[in-house]
Amino acid sequence: MEPTLSKFGLTAHDAERLGPILERTAARGPARWTVILLCCALSMVILVGFGLDWMSAAWLAFLGGSLVAKVVERPLFDRIVPGMRAYRAYKNAVLAQERQLELQRIAYWHGLTGSAFEREVADLFRRLGHRVNLKGGPSDGGVDIEIDHDTIVQCKAHSTPEGPAVVRELLGAKTHFRAARAILICTGGFTAGAKRFARTSGIELLDVHALIEMQRRQVERVSGLGDR
Repeated sequence: MEPTLSKFGLTAHDAERLGPILERTAARGPARWTVILLCCALSMVILVGFGLDWMSAAWLAFLGGSLVAKVVERPLFDRIVPGMRAYRAYKNAVLAQERQLELQRIAYWHGLTGSAFEREVADLFRRLGHRVNLKGGPSDGGVDIEIDHDTIVQCKAHSTPEGPAVVRELLGAKTHFRAARAILICTGGFTAGAKRFARTSGIELLDVHALIEMQRRQVERVSGLGDR
């Protein structure tokens, strides 16, 4: 079930107030440095009180104070900032759901057969506003999809990374068809050798994570967020 602010006893106003505070503390903003400096100063006083010289005490206070600040910072802010504990729990729930959705999307793409994968990729490009011609078949010449009359795409629904040989084949197809762009898509990703060869030959590589990012862009495009 999707986490909502109301389920954590929060309002949109609370999110507007607490969001920037959480971001500043995560980015070592002034509030976070204040906690660190206070812990370092307290550590310094304690160490000098035990008879350490100032130089040694300063180094140990910095290390110890930083560690102490890391431990006490979160509960301290949760205690002194109203609603922070609930807002942090809400953000953690949102992140957990996003991770779960990401895993589901990855499983979906990995579960497609070769022809189904080609159709889904073609449909995704179509929803993103491209003119798409789904080719495929045994005599496709190494081209599964043609996009905007100048881009060729080859799809590989494989669980293992593709090596340089497949990239080299697509480069040949790009030259043969005089395409402006060539895109190789593989759900299993690519080997380091394939990535190096693609960089030098101008072949674009997309893995399952790139497909998921394209899906996000398509959703934003439909909702109008991509125009902002």
